Amino acid sequence: MTTDLRDFVGNPDAYAQQNADGSYTPIRQPILDEDLGDHLSGQVTFGTYVVQFDKARFIVFDIDDHDLLMAKQLAEEAMKRGLHAGIEFSGRKGFHVWVLFDGWYSAAQLQRLGKDIARVHGFNGEVFPKQGAARDLGSLVKLPLGKHAVTGNDSRFLVEPKLNPLGALQAAVDVLPPPPVPQSRSQVGQKCIDSIQTDPPKEGTRNDLYFHFACFMRRMGLHAEAIQAVLDELWQGAAPGEIEGVVERSEFSGPTCDNVPADRHCGAECIKLKAKGLSVRSGQLKHSQPGDLIVVRVAGKLNPSDKVVNIEHDDAEAVVAKLRETKP
Repeated sequence: MTTDLRDFVGNPDAYAQQNADGSYTPIRQPILDEDLGDHLSGQVTFGTYVVQFDKARFIVFDIDDHDLLMAKQLAEEAMKRGLHAGIEFSGRKGFHVWVLFDGWYSAAQLQRLGKDIARVHGFNGEVFPKQGAARDLGSLVKLPLGKHAVTGNDSRFLVEPKLNPLGALQAAVDVLPPPPVPQSRSQVGQKCIDSIQTDPPKEGTRNDLYFHFACFMRRMGLHAEAIQAVLDELWQGAAPGEIEGVVERSEFSGPTCDNVPADRHCGAECIKLKAKGLSVRSGQLKHSQPGDLIVVRVAGKLNPSDKVVNIEHDDAEAVVAKLRETKP
């Protein structure tokens, strides 16, 4: 093979062992070369977690039935986009199509590319990465070239994969259609977001309003790459780096409702008003979800040379108390 089994390892800090019923038991430690050797020899079967934080290094199409034609079509579609794909018999009843890369890349962008390849051929099975970011371990896929724990059959490559350079990946991503603008809140009376999409802001207000838009999209769960793709379509004539700066700053803020002009303001439907005076910042600790990035203020150091700091936040005392309960 032109690739090494470690090229198929996703998150290097955790892996999972496949059980006789096909389920997996997580192992929260790095996978060693000895483990990979045991997998290759058939002594044990391991799976790998695809995403680490918000990055991944491969796309996998999981074809559960005996549809080799679909596997070939997906591999050929990847080839049309300048990417080499390998086809693996899973050892049970289907095939995995692997598209490997020689480095880590945005999981959200890999997910977009994988779904677009699947769309062309009407493939409705699993496409990895399944998440743009993993809040814990995320989803996993069985490592190739081992035994399937359910059937005892060996997996093998019908078409061997090759590592694709990140430049080829970027070229394939650059021609993807932009993701659709989310419809959930904008269709239930969020005038500010509707107006930004239907009546593009004029010069002098664009930066503030598109920043508000980006913050709102963050709060709806979009990742940075998707927000930028939408703004690239909406914001015509932006200066070089302007959109990237807005998207980056939106990660640590929330919708700037107070800065929205009156003719674009949501009035009684404003989410800030509905929050009853609370901040709507996506980094606010009390409204966070597992995996969210949290912004806190350093209030000072215990000693000038000390690495221990005091943090300042509305919920800091509650967090400290909870930590003391769960971990002495």
